[in-house]
Amino acid sequence: MFDLLEKEYQSEKNVKESSKKIEIEYIRHQSISLEDKKVVVEDVEEKEKEPQELFIKNVPFDYSDSFKHHVAPNIGWLKPDAKNYSSDGPVMGFTWGLIGDFSITENYFISSGFNLTFNNGKLKYPYAPGTVLNRKYNIKSLEIPLVLKIKTNEFGKFRYFGKIGLGTSFRLSAKGKDEYTSGSITKKETNNIDSDVRFLRESLIVGAGAEYSLTEDLSAFVGITFDNGFTNILKGKNTVNTSVDQYAITNYFELNLGILF
Repeated sequence: MFDLLEKEYQSEKNVKESSKKIEIEYIRHQSISLEDKKVVVEDVEEKEKEPQELFIKNVPFDYSDSFKHHVAPNIGWLKPDAKNYSSDGPVMGFTWGLIGDFSITENYFISSGFNLTFNNGKLKYPYAPGTVLNRKYNIKSLEIPLVLKIKTNEFGKFRYFGKIGLGTSFRLSAKGKDEYTSGSITKKETNNIDSDVRFLRESLIVGAGAEYSLTEDLSAFVGITFDNGFTNILKGKNTVNTSVDQYAITNYFELNLGILF
């Protein structure tokens, strides 16, 4: 009888110990599963973040836009295409303006802004029977350029560029410094010639230059630009031969100097 009770007690004790072990193993397993789930969730969250970071890195226009204030002495001339009209030489002029370089990629930019241009040139043509007019044109205009600019990567502190595009100019004022010659008699005067010069001028712009980094946000640049007009800037007919339409285009080279910021 005593042996039977002892065996029953021992059996019950073993069952309790086994139950405890099972319970401990279950708790451990549950804890490990929760930890694993946490790690899995963290991994998923990290993976979800990664594409967003990549997308931000690849957003266009992530490169620096810049603006430049520049001045440019120029030399301009008129190229006539009318009977008895001839160019009378080049004349110095001047340009200043504010242009922005807006990034497309790291090396490609669209440039636009405004230039205030003082563009000059000379023509010689018949004015009256026996009288020749030598006219120096002083034309002040507002130009809006639209240019594609391609820049190299940096070489030390230098970066080189080339540009090509179009310019649209609006005449603000035009004056003529006139010299009338008839035989041995010469007469000089200055006239307002707005009525003889067209309001709109279109041109092809090409150029090249270099930028030099002064600080992280400031650079100096130098360049040369050729502004080639391709529309007639003159109006009206010749005063001697009214069958001749006045026709000439303006061209100029300019040396660009300025600051990018």
